[in-house]
Amino acid sequence: MAGNTPEQQAAFSSFDFATSAAWRDYYNNLTIPPDRANDPAVLSRYKQKFFRQFVDPAFQIDPLQPNPPPSSTIPPTSSSYAAPSSASTAPRPSASARASAAGSGAAGTGARATPGTGGAGSRGGSTGTGGSTTGSSTRMSLPTYTFVAHAWVIVMALIALFPFCPRALLIRAFRFALFGGLLASALSILQQHGRPAALSLDALKAWLQTLLTGPHLLNLMHCSVFLPSPYPIALALLPLAARSVLPLAAHLRQHFSQAALYRTYLAKPCDWLAANRQQVELFTANTEVMLGPLLAFYLLTPQRSFFQVFLYWQLLKMRFHAPASAWYHRQIWGHLETTVMPPVQRYVPFLLTPIGYVKGWFNSMGRA
Repeated sequence: MAGNTPEQQAAFSSFDFATSAAWRDYYNNLTIPPDRANDPAVLSRYKQKFFRQFVDPAFQIDPLQPNPPPSSTIPPTSSSYAAPSSASTAPRPSASARASAAGSGAAGTGARATPGTGGAGSRGGSTGTGGSTTGSSTRMSLPTYTFVAHAWVIVMALIALFPFCPRALLIRAFRFALFGGLLASALSILQQHGRPAALSLDALKAWLQTLLTGPHLLNLMHCSVFLPSPYPIALALLPLAARSVLPLAAHLRQHFSQAALYRTYLAKPCDWLAANRQQVELFTANTEVMLGPLLAFYLLTPQRSFFQVFLYWQLLKMRFHAPASAWYHRQIWGHLETTVMPPVQRYVPFLLTPIGYVKGWFNSMGRA
């Protein structure tokens, strides 16, 4: 890798992409052309881009070498063009010969269509007993349902966050957005992690360990914390909508990139989201951290809920240590510490002791 030091090359070679949840999320949101999906050079380049974006900003990326044109793009030889000219000079068959040839051709077509490989026989087989088409549509249904659930979350969140929304409509939109988030998280878990290998305790524990490496279980817990709330907290929908807009944009780029409506209105926003994924994740972490003090402030109001505050701060602690969100949350908490701690030390030093207890509690999971 030209331009990189031996230490940078060694760090890149030793990075464990196989177990990195951040790399899996990054790779799942990529849109790779089908003819280059299995190219090792393309995969290596994306790994280098991921390493530079999330690990070492000074890491240099190798230029991508163009692939040679596939054999299907080679123009046909001159012999393939000779058949029409020879056919044009052949004598024209009689009407009876053409009729007999048409009859034999129809019989041959019917015989070929019987196994279900073409024509009307093929269509009948695919809708009746043929399993390939049915299996393909079944495999595609889960990503489609996940896409619809994410779109539902964004629409409901926009309604709930509208400043002049009536309170009755706001409460319903708040509930519907959380229900959509629950469904989207559950579908994402099934799509990326599947079901437990068995119903035994060991299999369930291993399956839950894989869920903790990704963000979907924590998103499901986020919706579960706020769903029983008797009052809507609009700020709780911001991280939910931000985490839904990224897979929504990735799905649009992958499946609707040739649609005229997408190219006209959605191409630029989706490309911006793909290029600024880190900024969106930082914004999401920022809103999640802001919710913690807001819920603690609600304890001084009639809308207080001690159980909700306890559950949410436990969720913040889990996000602080989860591989998929740890880096973003540590950035936000580090920025808060450098901003808040100097005034606290100067004006209210008696708060240093409880703040120290909270910091120790946050870091306790990492030492366990």
